[in-house]
Amino acid sequence: MRIRVDTLYARLALVLLFALIAGFGTMFLVFQVHTDDQRITNLARNFAVQIRLVEEILRAHPDFEKSPPPGVRLASDPEEGRAAGDQANFLARLRGALVEELGEAVEMRAGSQRDSGFWVRLGSIPQGERWLHFPAPARRHGNHIEPWGWGLISGFVVILVGGMALLWGVQRPLRRLEAAIEQVGVADPPHMDVAGPRETRILAERFNDMVSRLQQFDRDRAEMLVGLAHDLRAPITRLRLQLEMEAGQRREAMIANLEGIDAIVDQFLTFAQGREPEAFAMHSVMEIVGAAVGPYLRHGVSLKIAEDADTVIRVMPNMLQRAIANLLENALEYGSPPFSVEVQRLAGAIVVRVVDHGVGIAPERMELAIQAFTRLDSARRGKGHCGLGLAIADRVARLHGGQFKLLRATPSGLIGELHLPAGKAS
Repeated sequence: MRIRVDTLYARLALVLLFALIAGFGTMFLVFQVHTDDQRITNLARNFAVQIRLVEEILRAHPDFEKSPPPGVRLASDPEEGRAAGDQANFLARLRGALVEELGEAVEMRAGSQRDSGFWVRLGSIPQGERWLHFPAPARRHGNHIEPWGWGLISGFVVILVGGMALLWGVQRPLRRLEAAIEQVGVADPPHMDVAGPRETRILAERFNDMVSRLQQFDRDRAEMLVGLAHDLRAPITRLRLQLEMEAGQRREAMIANLEGIDAIVDQFLTFAQGREPEAFAMHSVMEIVGAAVGPYLRHGVSLKIAEDADTVIRVMPNMLQRAIANLLENALEYGSPPFSVEVQRLAGAIVVRVVDHGVGIAPERMELAIQAFTRLDSARRGKGHCGLGLAIADRVARLHGGQFKLLRATPSGLIGELHLPAGKAS
């Protein structure tokens, strides 16, 4: 599972992780300090009992120090060692705890290097000043973990894994929704499963409703365009037949106007065909592009296909030829020579580039020019065009899983590029 820091899942996961580290880290320190304090208190309590007991025995039996039992060491002036670091801190804390237990001042000395441990000065006894020796308490190993430490570690792991699972449960429907949204307008979007928490169920229901409305709108628009185009076909055909039988100076001009209307109707039909209007098939790039450019060679259009681009790709042949023809007609109508069609392989795609050297389109208006039924006043003033040529080229590119780009030519003009997915060069 790949995590990106700029995703909602990664940010929530980092917040959860930092919160758990801060919370459990604080609890660990609190428990550690409490455990150390409790250990010091218990040691002080035991040492206080031993001190009081030895003092009472010495008062009752003055000869006790001559033959003390094993483990009891008494001295009148023991050699004092040097305590440093953890030992000094331990003795200071133990002295404070002994003061609380004994209820009086306590004097302590660190043992020498050959005599580890520490000495505690006894209270008033008949023998005079005496010091009682205590061995150094056993130290805990560095890798020792208290039982409560294992509990904290287990809780940290359980909450972290559970929290990550809950976050992934929220992230997963969002990922599915993202993938489904990417398909809207390109292919039939998948139906979102209405499952999971209430929020994700509502989100899935709203998405499915939105897709249903968009599909219905698309069907209504397609039916309207197809109906309009078919209704116009019949009178156009009748007018053409009547003009063919007429003679006069305006006959050719009227026929040209009808051909322009017929071209608009044809673009309506092409645009209204919707998603995947024909089946995909394997075709040669040379075959498809050559067939599309052939009728325009007499207008001065040049064709150049790179050697590594002459391959076989999966296309809808008629739709692709129509897209290339639309770009060429757009160039011939609004551009200036020289006109050229170039085909090359670029970053795993076959790029079909149509170039003219006319006035072109301002960069800030190129995106607008691709939209359906858009006519730019400075660029579109010919006959037989309804603002669908570039929109059809864009739709064809997206149907093939590619993209359509408009660029400025050098020094002037316009470049229309169809980027089509292609396999490895053969």
